[in-house]
Amino acid sequence: MPVDIKQLREVPFFDIFPKDSALLQFIKSGAWEKYQSAASIYRAGDPANNICVLVVGSVRISRNKRSLADIRPNELFGEVSPILRYDRTVDAVAVKDSIVFKFSMDALEAVALEIRYLLMKYIYETTATRLLTTTSKIVIT
Repeated sequence: MPVDIKQLREVPFFDIFPKDSALLQFIKSGAWEKYQSAASIYRAGDPANNICVLVVGSVRISRNKRSLADIRPNELFGEVSPILRYDRTVDAVAVKDSIVFKFSMDALEAVALEIRYLLMKYIYETTATRLLTTTSKIVIT
């Protein structure tokens, strides 16, 4: 997929990179994947090799057919299992035709330390926000 730096800078995760050269180097270490509507991006139990950034489309995160989150363009997802080195615990399915950028923990660890800190902070804030949203849906009886 041709890379348009200007478009990538609209994605908060990619905009963390201070220099275009650092962003382009990071992009080269990942993979762009296209998914048609209803296609599986990953399933619970799959090895968690990559963190994902949804660039175009919509993705539903679910567990046991129960919807947990809807991912919109420019959002990060699938970050917990790779960080903890666990297999996937949820399903991710494209709701619309989607384009996803996937990158490994190795690619993240190869980024300069000061950028990696900002990226990890962004990832942790995303995870905490999603956890808060998800747990607010749980009704304790």
